[in-house]
Parts: sequence; structure tokens; C-alpha cells
Amino acid sequence: MHPGPMNRGMEIASDVADAPRSVIVEQVANGVSVRMAVLYLLLGGAQLGTGEPDTDDADTGVEA
Repeated sequence: MHPGPMNRGMEIASDVADAPRSVIVEQVANGVSVRMAVLYLLLGGAQLGTGEPDTDDADTGVEA
């Protein structure tokens, strides 16, 4: 994924960047969303689990 901004003429030709099949703008937008989500999680915006494995649906074959 291209993080943007792009240097036209140095790292990418203008005709390639402006081509109908170019997805650079979408890649930049998706990259921004991903970086925002990672920062949110790292800065404590979400509660983490207890660290205990979820055994409600697990079939271990071992009877207690």
C-alpha cells in the first residue's frame, strides 16, 4: 500500500498515477483508517480481554 503523498515524476509517473485503474487514493484512505484504529487501540480506547481462553464453545474432549 502506498502511504502517500506521492512524488510525481520521481517515484511514480503521472500517467500511471492518474490511470483509471490506479488505486493510490483508495490505498491512502485505507491506510489512514488503519493507522487511526491502531492508535486508538494503543492509547487505551478499547478494553482488552481477561487473558483467559474462551472455553464455552471449545470441545476439548476432556471431562472435568
